[in-house]
Amino acid sequence: MDFKNQILFILLIFLSRPLSADTIQKPDAFHPTKDTVIYCYCPDTFGVCLNESDTIELYKIKQIAIKDSLFLKPIGDIIITIASRYLDIPYGTPKRKYARQENLLIGFDKFNCVTLVETVLAIAKIIKANKIELNEFASELKRNRYRSGILGNFSSRLHYFSEWVYDNEKRGIVKDMSYIADSTVWGKKIHYMSSNKKKYKQLKKKETYNEMRQIEAELSKRKRFYIPLEKFDSCKTKIQNGDVLIMTVTTPGLDVSHTGFAIWKNDELYLLHASSKEKKVVLSEKNLKEYLTSNKKTNGILVARPQ
Repeated sequence: MDFKNQILFILLIFLSRPLSADTIQKPDAFHPTKDTVIYCYCPDTFGVCLNESDTIELYKIKQIAIKDSLFLKPIGDIIITIASRYLDIPYGTPKRKYARQENLLIGFDKFNCVTLVETVLAIAKIIKANKIELNEFASELKRNRYRSGILGNFSSRLHYFSEWVYDNEKRGIVKDMSYIADSTVWGKKIHYMSSNKKKYKQLKKKETYNEMRQIEAELSKRKRFYIPLEKFDSCKTKIQNGDVLIMTVTTPGLDVSHTGFAIWKNDELYLLHASSKEKKVVLSEKNLKEYLTSNKKTNGILVARPQ
């Protein structure tokens, strides 16, 4: 076993140990490479694809959680603590050499708005449960990323984020707070992906395309609530640190366009999110209302509270 593999083996052992102050150790001097891909096989998952730097990051998170007793804090505060670690991380989708579609892809070196929310929520859940282990993290990520927590083909992922809220609420991962005071019934027809199948190479396969159309039909029939922008002020004080905020849009066939975490600062509400415009994870310079009204296509928000 070469030196790198020895270090990796030690890290994986550490990440599989129960959380205890006795497990804190000084990290070895180690410089992981992004091209070295690791495949792990965790209970109830397909192959998990990650690299050495990802295991280092989980190691660091475990140390911080132990040192600061994060598991004793409200989950919303845990989310803000973890999400703040990723400020300035580049915007994008992690690339893992040799990763296949059926792999659960893990990456901390790049985030888009959805993967930031999925990843931080999964980390917060294992911290709150006092189980910071690689297999626990992989299982939590799979649970919130895929319909009913089952990783299958392309259509098994919760691509429409309004369905992500619905599906994750059913399984107790979040609570849909979009029906709070002054919310409005939202009856929009969903068909964006099937109507723009050229944008999604996976939809070239007829079976997958038909599955997506069926999913969209079910979404369109479902009764949902959202908070229109004109009613935002009356609902703002009910939003808490770490709530998942989702921006609804007027785009035909599309439910939402963006997501991130709510964060209170100086008695004002802001958005911590992965920004395609700024090409990195940021805390919005504008307060949330100003941020929402600056986008002409945004007409409201959904709010999901991690449980």
